[in-house]
Amino acid sequence: MSTTIHSDKTVGVRPKYLALGVDRNGRWHTYRTTDETILVTDGDGLQHIERLDGRPVRHWVAYVDDGVGWQDHPDASPGRGWLEAVAA
Repeated sequence: MSTTIHSDKTVGVRPKYLALGVDRNGRWHTYRTTDETILVTDGDGLQHIERLDGRPVRHWVAYVDDGVGWQDHPDASPGRGWLEAVAA
């Protein structure tokens, strides 16, 4: 029987969904890590799916910020928030 030892540096649990926040139009933006997509929903359901195609999540955050803006979202400043960690 073989034994494998994992260090904290090599083992981690990545959530399947991460809430990015709510834009000023009341739409929820959620990052689905399993297929690298952004899901945009509102009270009527799913409104848009954005495939990142290798782009970092922070690009979508900046896109919304420059467009309609955020009503509420976690701190996504480079080097300061969880978003930087998942966008690496």
